[in-house]
Amino acid sequence: MLMMTRKDADRRTLLTATRLSSPFHHGPHMHTQITRRHLGPRAAMVALMALVACSDAAEPPPFQERAVVCEPGATTSTELPVARLGDLVARGGYVARLLVDRDITPTPGVVFRRITDALKQARESRSLTASRGSACRIVIQVSPGTYVGTTGTPAGPDIEQLPLLIDIPNVTLRGAYDMPVDAAGRASGPSAGLRASVLRADPPLRIFGPTNNTRYAEVLVAVDAGGDRNGHNARIEGFVFQSGHQTPDTVAGVGVLSLRAEGIEVIGNSFEGNFSERVDVRSGGVRVERNYSSGPGGTCDICMNGPGTNFIVRSNTLVDGGVPGVLIMPFTLLPLPPGFQQLVVPRTSTATVVVDNNDVSGHQRVPVGTAYRVAAIGNGAPDVQGTVNVSLTRNLSTDNRFGLIIEGGFPVAGTTLRGDVNVSASGNTFINSCQANLLISLSRHSTGLGLGVLPYLRSSTFALSLGAELPFADAWFSHPAALGNTLRVDGADMPNGTRAPYNAAKVCL
Repeated sequence: MLMMTRKDADRRTLLTATRLSSPFHHGPHMHTQITRRHLGPRAAMVALMALVACSDAAEPPPFQERAVVCEPGATTSTELPVARLGDLVARGGYVARLLVDRDITPTPGVVFRRITDALKQARESRSLTASRGSACRIVIQVSPGTYVGTTGTPAGPDIEQLPLLIDIPNVTLRGAYDMPVDAAGRASGPSAGLRASVLRADPPLRIFGPTNNTRYAEVLVAVDAGGDRNGHNARIEGFVFQSGHQTPDTVAGVGVLSLRAEGIEVIGNSFEGNFSERVDVRSGGVRVERNYSSGPGGTCDICMNGPGTNFIVRSNTLVDGGVPGVLIMPFTLLPLPPGFQQLVVPRTSTATVVVDNNDVSGHQRVPVGTAYRVAAIGNGAPDVQGTVNVSLTRNLSTDNRFGLIIEGGFPVAGTTLRGDVNVSASGNTFINSCQANLLISLSRHSTGLGLGVLPYLRSSTFALSLGAELPFADAWFSHPAALGNTLRVDGADMPNGTRAPYNAAKVCL
């Protein structure tokens, strides 16, 4: 007789939906219309046990135990009876769908209590089968619950080892949080009151180093493609990220760090408060879509740094976060946590970024809180001649100190002072910008406002297509003469000059 606990019954809908949405079930409407199915206790238990491909029954179960696997040399997954998994591994195959769930008895190679251990299994599978040509995606499905981790030594068997590292290709880390969207298709979290897979640091994430040249932040999830690591094509979705900090005056830690990796997707996550950076991308190609971010922030909510020509920031909602909501630079060279290889500094670097249909509000940091910020020279990389190409469409900026800042970034005297910016803006909406909808500075933003004395760029071009919603007549700008720079707006070269009536005493709502 099959027995099912109350907790098993509560989990029927989620696990059955996970099972039925598997790409290996090809019945009619299986992918698009069947999202949940309410089963009786016996049927639910059958579906549950089939999903995890294990049975604790003393006698053979009345169903076929199966696992999702990748055969040697295959590029798509299939199913296989659990009894044959040993033979599969011996000939170079592996389990391609792993489950992390603390309410199910662990099964070696299939069901785990920690995400850390599932990632280790995925890493071992890729290593053992690398020469066999198998290239199926490995999906790590994480059930609802709070998964607490530390960057130190875990004090118990259920504590995750941070950062959770994806350093092998074609891995999906999938949580149980289903991000709601508004009428515009933008993320409309947060996750309060909903069943979710929560990643939380305890102790809270920290920042180390006394100066900008030595300071780095601890990380929850990292994707790396440097050295012998190959984290390309990772997908991170359906999680709630928590830095561990509660007080609004303490901000530290990175939610997702991506280094050099191509084809990365960060989709449908909720980043809830007190991160210095929610998503920090340094080189590669990344799509950041339908994420929700709320609460105090630091350097940026979403940081996109080249080189790379396939960066997409779409349909995210960023509320009351860091200095900018979205920051774009051609390159950055800042310290990394121990265990990560630093980026090689190029002579030139290009970042091409699509910023589409985002909602950024409440970025009021003094003096230059802004929804969107584009910089010609990257932080820590003044000798890298940068080019930034940005398409800015259908975005919303509400109650920010500035709507959009286009600037020199981080110029340093005695360096090349070269950087070009190309921005095409259309269909955007700016509401209640405290200082100005648009600030253009051919030096750092603070210098353009009269608050600093950093050098201006030389022989650089800002080519801007601003659209009807950002008339240059209303823009603040700083474009001094005799520096060889060009400020081109809607196809016409603008005369030199300065217009930036900044009011430091102005109180923003």
